Amino acid sequence: MQALDKATELDPNSSLAWYVKGYGLAQLGKHNESIQAYDKAIKAQDTVKQDWGEFFLIDSRFLYAVTWNEKGDVLNYQGKYDEAIKAYEKLSLRDSRFDEYFDDPYISKGVALEKLGRYNESIQAYNKVIEIYPQDAEAWAGKGLAFNALGRTTEANEAIDKAANFAHGRQELND
Repeated sequence: MQALDKATELDPNSSLAWYVKGYGLAQLGKHNESIQAYDKAIKAQDTVKQDWGEFFLIDSRFLYAVTWNEKGDVLNYQGKYDEAIKAYEKLSLRDSRFDEYFDDPYISKGVALEKLGRYNESIQAYNKVIEIYPQDAEAWAGKGLAFNALGRTTEANEAIDKAANFAHGRQELND
């Protein structure tokens, strides 16, 4: 962390340095400090055209999206589900070109919505993943759990069966 402290001190507008610091703090369980670092990364990306992300050939828009995703994950972990949902929505509104690269924000948004008892919205989040990745076992499982919470057992069982089949298929590919 000392190196990251030095990096952010030397270049307080480096979105990449603030992102990496936020990630490191989250891994250390320092969630409030992590969120502060992610906020600084987002602010830097909003105000600075060239940053370390550009220098290291990381698309700054992708870094922006990943930063919002990580911030949402920390908020989700803290049980701040409404704030987490807002972070995931910022990410998905920023640039939909990244949807095909990672499904985490939609799955995490689905989980947060479930925690708030907003099961129909949760299903919509999982459907977004399934549109992009039709064989995503995690999305199908989440959708099944949301259907189950709504008492829609037939649909829940169908979704869980798909999740199990896709997870099993992935396992065979990895063997």
